[in-house]
Amino acid sequence: MPVRSEIPADRRGTGFTEVVDQHTGAIRAGGHLTEQGADLLRGAVLVLQGRGHDRVTLDLGGVQAVDDAGLRALRNLQAAVTEDGRELVLVDAPEDAGIRTGSARW
Repeated sequence: MPVRSEIPADRRGTGFTEVVDQHTGAIRAGGHLTEQGADLLRGAVLVLQGRGHDRVTLDLGGVQAVDDAGLRALRNLQAAVTEDGRELVLVDAPEDAGIRTGSARW
């Protein structure tokens, strides 16, 4: 059963959610991706890797906005996963984000 985590909306109405499917090794993200949201994603990726998933799929299709700090943290996460010999497949990432993407396996 998927697990949902959430960063509540702030005064500007920006919030962030993630739904983690521990069985398939997939994460769906939604809302406004900030550095705090990317940190939440990093934790989910680590949990999935700890459960034996060498390939984690991160679907960003529900992300409505990404700030610079969130984008930088996401790039760093992808680089760290790759350096560790594992794979973080990003789906529906913003085209101008400079992030390698792949196809979803939901």
